[in-house]
Amino acid sequence: MGKRGGVILKVVVLGAGGNTSPGANRYLAENSDVDELVLADIDTDAVEARAADLGDKVVAEYADVEDHELLVDLFSDADVVVNAAVFYYNMDVMDACLEAETSYVDLGGLFHTAKKQLQRDDEFKEAGITGIVGLGSAPGIVNVMAGYAADQLDTVDSIEIRDGIVNYTDLGVPFQASYALDTLIDEFTQNAMVLEDGEFKEVEPFSGGEDVDYPEPVGTQTSYYTLHTEVYTLSKTYEDKGVQKVNFKLALPEDFERKLRFLVALGFGKKEPLEPGGKAPSEFLKDLVAELEQPDEDPEPDDHKVLRVDVEGKKDGKTLQHRLESVMHPMKKYGLSCGQLTVGGPAGIAAWMIGKGLVEGKGFMPPEKAIKPEPFFEELAKWDMQVYHSVKQPMP
Repeated sequence: MGKRGGVILKVVVLGAGGNTSPGANRYLAENSDVDELVLADIDTDAVEARAADLGDKVVAEYADVEDHELLVDLFSDADVVVNAAVFYYNMDVMDACLEAETSYVDLGGLFHTAKKQLQRDDEFKEAGITGIVGLGSAPGIVNVMAGYAADQLDTVDSIEIRDGIVNYTDLGVPFQASYALDTLIDEFTQNAMVLEDGEFKEVEPFSGGEDVDYPEPVGTQTSYYTLHTEVYTLSKTYEDKGVQKVNFKLALPEDFERKLRFLVALGFGKKEPLEPGGKAPSEFLKDLVAELEQPDEDPEPDDHKVLRVDVEGKKDGKTLQHRLESVMHPMKKYGLSCGQLTVGGPAGIAAWMIGKGLVEGKGFMPPEKAIKPEPFFEELAKWDMQVYHSVKQPMP
């Protein structure tokens, strides 16, 4: 329930001027249980423009993720913080939430950071607040899908996640990231992690190419291993059910993937300066992308995504194969691209669920432990993100 009593909620979206937040911004602005929504970012022009489009209950505030006291003050009378800033600052934002005694949800910690975040469970319990790591689309929706299936099985053998994305939008610029460019660079340059035979194993980034037949309009796409939070959390959550295999593979829009592969091959993924006092190539790339001249009007979004989760295990001695899948599209009435809707939207739903008391228990958790699937899926469906479930089992 809200700090001010009843289900009258104040939510802060941190990083609300960035590329991953618009789905959360819009969902929370439209939710009648949210009384006040604060869009906070270091780029005040961006959040002021977005706040003006979202209604009277939405305000814009300056925020700097490296200013602890400012964050504590900003969070102090809020019920939930949606952290849409780049994951490098997750631990800092958590520090501020702990001091402010404000619940927290983010979009993921790219495996290694998430592992550190989950070690702070006791701190969140002692503060009497809830924290959730990785509640976007993947990680996020796929975790809840996997949890829904795994909870129906006595034992779990494998969890395999596939994420296929296409983008037919006429962007008007030669290069634009689907989500946070920092995160994408890390996925292209850091070894991915998989669970095989019950043990974590490193594999090369964007290796393991597999042609996956996704439903249209995504179609057949080559999907690759990348470093992702959900591989860690699902492996640990279902360790007691005997899970032996967990992996994640991603297919990005072909043109974007080809260009980023080329830039990374040239060295633009490097995080260290080439000379003392200089700028890291990855930072230089971000600056160049930020300076691209944008079209006068936002293009009509035409990107699409399929999330698919296959969970195999046993129930009453029989091997069952559960598949949960969602085909996702832009939400054009709000001008949201599919990427914006499906990454930020679920975090907004999670913030609402925390504030409404639909997340039981305190502490720091992954989505598959924190989120009840049925109300979550129901809310997703209201926002054109319908999840489908099927089961394959032997006869008789």
